[in-house]
Amino acid sequence: MMPPHRNSHVKRHCSRGGCQNGSVSSEKFTVQRGSATLAAERWAGEGPPVVLLHSGVTDRRGWYAVAEALQPHSTVVAYDMRGYGDTSGVTYGF
Repeated sequence: MMPPHRNSHVKRHCSRGGCQNGSVSSEKFTVQRGSATLAAERWAGEGPPVVLLHSGVTDRRGWYAVAEALQPHSTVVAYDMRGYGDTSGVTYGF
């Protein structure tokens, strides 16, 4: 897992409408790499890290239920690939 860039934006929030009633808190952050700003979310837990990659039809929010289930046993990170969710798109040709 790449550590957040020094100028990363970090915002803590809770899934399922709030931190009450047993919902799991996560931390949103961004990582600046070149011209791209990658949006990610982390659920801090015990054990080895797990990185969740979404398909080309969704964004990191598609992993919320899985991340919450894994969180007690792992630190889980899900990020938005370029052009999806809160991550910036590609600004150059391929």
